[in-house]
Amino acid sequence: MPAFWGEMPPFPAPNAFHLANASAASRLGLSARQAADLLAARLDELRRQWPAGRPLLENGQGLELTLPLPQERGDLRLRLRQVQHQGRPHYLALGVADSADEASLALAVLGGLEQGLALVDVRGRLRYANPAFTAMLSRSGRCLAGQPLTGLFSDSVGPERRRQVWRALAATGFWRGPANLPGDDGSSQPVEISLLRAPQGSARAPAFLVLLRPLSQAGDESDQIAYLALHDPLTGLPNRAFFYQRLQAALAHAKRRRVGLALLYLDLDNFKTINDSLGHGVGDWLLREMAHRIKACLRLEDAVARLGGDEFVLLLTDVSQPEGAMVVARRILGQVAEPIQVEGHELQVSVSIGITIFPNDGQDAETLVKNADLAMYRAKEQGKRGYQLFTNELHAQANRRLVMESNLRKGLQNNEFLVYYQPKWDHGSNQLAGMEALLRWRRPDLGLVGAGEIIPLAEETGLIVPIGEWVLDQACRVARRIEDQGLGRLRVAVNLSARQLLWQHDFVDMVEMVLEEVGLEPSQLELEVTESVVMHNLEAAVAILKRLEALGVRLSLDDFGTGYSALACLKSFPLHALKLDRSFVVETPGSQNSAAIVVAIIAMARSLGLEVVAEGVETAEQADFLLRNHCSLMQGYYFSPPVPEQRFLDLCRAHLGPGPHPPLRAGSDLAGLLAGA
Repeated sequence: MPAFWGEMPPFPAPNAFHLANASAASRLGLSARQAADLLAARLDELRRQWPAGRPLLENGQGLELTLPLPQERGDLRLRLRQVQHQGRPHYLALGVADSADEASLALAVLGGLEQGLALVDVRGRLRYANPAFTAMLSRSGRCLAGQPLTGLFSDSVGPERRRQVWRALAATGFWRGPANLPGDDGSSQPVEISLLRAPQGSARAPAFLVLLRPLSQAGDESDQIAYLALHDPLTGLPNRAFFYQRLQAALAHAKRRRVGLALLYLDLDNFKTINDSLGHGVGDWLLREMAHRIKACLRLEDAVARLGGDEFVLLLTDVSQPEGAMVVARRILGQVAEPIQVEGHELQVSVSIGITIFPNDGQDAETLVKNADLAMYRAKEQGKRGYQLFTNELHAQANRRLVMESNLRKGLQNNEFLVYYQPKWDHGSNQLAGMEALLRWRRPDLGLVGAGEIIPLAEETGLIVPIGEWVLDQACRVARRIEDQGLGRLRVAVNLSARQLLWQHDFVDMVEMVLEEVGLEPSQLELEVTESVVMHNLEAAVAILKRLEALGVRLSLDDFGTGYSALACLKSFPLHALKLDRSFVVETPGSQNSAAIVVAIIAMARSLGLEVVAEGVETAEQADFLLRNHCSLMQGYYFSPPVPEQRFLDLCRAHLGPGPHPPLRAGSDLAGLLAGA
């Protein structure tokens, strides 16, 4: 029978308690503490309707109320009675049977329970025991009737232990613990005993509910199914559903007591790289180890769950200030960072943590978790291996991101995107050598938006795949159009993102299909990748680049010299060209250090048989310095800014094809016209 016991609202005493038996917890799909907190929160809501804070009695039978059961299984009906205990009002809420013959149905239900349940009077003598209870003791109900409760304990529970039990019952009205129950056949059975004090009534009314649970039941099939429904099978931690139940109960408790709580949202840094490179077996082992380390940083009253993948969430109770959560976050960062030895590899893992505090950062579970997730992503943006508190600015940024994402999708549907082209100029032979395709977005409200604002959002939302395919198709068609107009063959370069290269499984097939549909020779297409893109997953990136090379597509390493593994890239990648980053070019020839680096990179590339393209050339001095040091291919605003397709075709007519060509300069009349595009 579901039963609840506790102090009546408004709970003036700081040590007020609330209890629920196992049957109530099981019916609600919660722990006993969560079930008790749920009813207490319900009573707190109802107390405003009670005169003088006391519940209305219905013909002396008590107040009936309901609690919703999980999975839309109806409601748990309860009848509430108010009693006095230690000078303060308390309540006893018992389950209400739907049948008119409540007593008969209640006995039938008790008799069918797998849990042992008994009722004892104020002297501790047994008045009722269901069949499960008598079976556990290997005795009949007739033999047990009238026996004292203490006589049921085996000799291993001595007098001092019994006194502790009765002291706990006297102080709190509840006790739970393990014990061994002897049977008539001399056997001894380990059980968990729960004792729940009931209000005193008539001489025949029970004073205590006694619940027995065999410890061996933990491994039976029904409990195993229930366990798996609420726990992550890999780490053994509570799963998302169980965590939200716990969080709802904790929020009810926090609102009733006017205390705070904190949520920490954790995500392992670079877990996908470890999983892909060392295998899922190592990844699973790592997740279990992380779960163990995180749990070691928490108090007994706190909770941790695995939401899925490499994401964990922590609930810290009675934490009202960010400083308390920050202490735990720093402790977790230190524990997680300790090196791990697995299958001959030493791994050093880090996490990014987002923190929210109730009630400041949200009033409900969904909002708190969502805001902690936002804060976690900010921690990743700031370099990972750290924590970030949620702020209103993060919420505003998230809203702006949603608006931008919506506009980005509409822009793709409404053909608001276009491709600009920046010339690659051969300063030595004074002719047009190629072009780079650059994405632009003509926003109705903001005007022209550059790729620097579009690409990061497109990568996060996954729109980079359709947008990237569209840019590739447009660029190849323009290169083919230049050739069809008799202007010559011009190579077009297109930038690749990490999501395209590593996550678009049919990327190479898509490139081949576009080339065939357009009728462009693969050697006229150049794909540019950066060091940061390929270093996400070196092995997978190299395999894809080799397939592109076999297709005949040229490969270029963009922003060379700005990453941490440039030489490793040259050794591993099937490259045809390097693009010298503008951060070096802009300081030449004035900066001796930058000039020396540029000269060294050019010499190294020439020795490896690689073409060098200098980007960001803005002055004649920079162009002449590069040419003197054997780098003739350049692009930058000194020659021309990126321009729309039609104006680039005009540029091709003036600077491409047979015969001498005028120099391409942004200061010339033609280039000045182009710059105004």
